[in-house]
Amino acid sequence: MPSTTNLIIHDTAPIVEGATVAETLQNSIALARFGDRHHYHRYWTAETHGMRAVASCAPAVVCTAVAAQTKRIRIGAAGVLLPNHPELVISEQFGTIEALHPGRVDLALGRSLGGPAAVASAINPHRTQDIESFKLRVQNLQNYFANQYHNGVRSVTGFENQPQMWVLGTNPESAQLAAELRLAYAFGGHLHYAAMDSAIAAYHETAAKDNEWTPHVAVSVGVIAANDTSTAQYLAGSHRMKVMRRKIHQERMHLPHPDKAAGLSLRSAAERQAFAGATEGYCVGDIAAVREQLTGLRDRTKANELIISTPIFDHEDRLRSYSLVAESMRGL
Repeated sequence: MPSTTNLIIHDTAPIVEGATVAETLQNSIALARFGDRHHYHRYWTAETHGMRAVASCAPAVVCTAVAAQTKRIRIGAAGVLLPNHPELVISEQFGTIEALHPGRVDLALGRSLGGPAAVASAINPHRTQDIESFKLRVQNLQNYFANQYHNGVRSVTGFENQPQMWVLGTNPESAQLAAELRLAYAFGGHLHYAAMDSAIAAYHETAAKDNEWTPHVAVSVGVIAANDTSTAQYLAGSHRMKVMRRKIHQERMHLPHPDKAAGLSLRSAAERQAFAGATEGYCVGDIAAVREQLTGLRDRTKANELIISTPIFDHEDRLRSYSLVAESMRGL
């Protein structure tokens, strides 16, 4: 029996310590196939650039590969970082995927850097991130999907092949824009937990001014689930160590084995605070704890869907965590 709350797999294709890019991407495809079998509603990949431990650099390519090896699950990007790309190209890419897999494609749009500033400049040295420019880009993209010609240009594969569009964000500004454009909103809770309530409130307040459409919200949350609490806490050590080393020592590292995190000596108060704070807002525990926290988050935010992000070192442990999430929300 599937969950009545739609569940979404969010995959950044983390390159763990000792793994290759090829192995990582194969694991991403396997994760999507797993979600297809276990009643997940969507599989979303991210767009990142220049980050040595993340392989989700080309979401359109990953979506194409995943769609070809799944049957039911919706596939998409959360997000495509629109300041990086011409809107015409995005319409052609995702229009092509939608034409090949009709009714199964999602496109969540964001405006963050997606990597270090130098990398973002290398992709598009003239990029702008302000909300008005982003709004214009989203509207241009909508026009390429909806109209035969936009500003005299036709998106051959985009026209009449529009995926389901979302706005992805972590602040009230992006939430208000999503509601103004009558688009679903995905809040990146695993990235900016503290702004969750204000952003979702802004979305609903703006949407309430327009009674001709129904708002739709998804909230992302980090989840590390295991058969027992001690194992879940052990597995969470990988992510905590990675975040701590980046914040305190400016060290970029692959997701380490949890044994390495378990043997870590935290010498300063700053290290201890960063290590513990890395999973703020996360669900870390057994199936009962995950059920309680996820249903609490759903009820608190009135989210229609929950986006599950799971930074676990071992692929089988990661699949087990996603399985426990699905089991914990069965029928709820």
